[in-house]
Amino acid sequence: MKCVRCSKEAEYVLDGSSFCTEHFKEAEGKKPKTDSLIAEYEVLNEYVHKREDGTLLANSIIISATLFVVTFAIQNRNNLGMSFFFNVPIAGFIPIISTVLIFVLYFLWGTSSAVDNVCFGRIHEIENILHIEGTGYVLKNVENKWWYGPRRNLWHIVFILFIGVYLFTAIWLFRQPLL
Repeated sequence: MKCVRCSKEAEYVLDGSSFCTEHFKEAEGKKPKTDSLIAEYEVLNEYVHKREDGTLLANSIIISATLFVVTFAIQNRNNLGMSFFFNVPIAGFIPIISTVLIFVLYFLWGTSSAVDNVCFGRIHEIENILHIEGTGYVLKNVENKWWYGPRRNLWHIVFILFIGVYLFTAIWLFRQPLL
C-alpha cells in the first residue's frame, strides 16, 4: 500500500488513510486531540438541544396565542365591527396576522432544522473519529421504521395545516355579513 501523500510504501494507517513515516507524523500532529473532540461533541449536542428547546417554546406560545386570538375574532366578529379603510369586517384581519406569525415560525423552524443538520453532520464525524455510537446509532436504528418519515415531517404538516385553516377563516370572516 502507498502513502496518500507520496509514492513511498505506507507503514501506518490513520483514520483509514495510509501514510509513510514522514507523513504519518505530520498527519498525526494535525489530528485533533481526543479531549478537544469530546468537548466539541458536547458543545454541539448542547447547542442543538438548546435551539430545539427554544424553538419548541416559541412555537408553543405563538401557536397557542394565535389560536386564542382567532377564536376571539370568530366569537366577537360582530362586536369588532367594520374596517374604516377597507369596508370589511375587522375580524378577518386577525387570522391574516396569525398566518403571518405562523409563516415566521415556519421559517425559523426550517432554518433551525438546517443548522441542526449541520451540527449533526459534525457530530457524526466526531463519532466516527472517536469510534463511538451516539446520535448516529439512534438514527441508524430508526430511519427505516414506518413512523420515522411522518414524525420527521410532523412540523411541516402542523404549520401547513394552521396556515390553511387561518386563511380559510380569514376568507370566511371577510365574507360573513355582520349582524
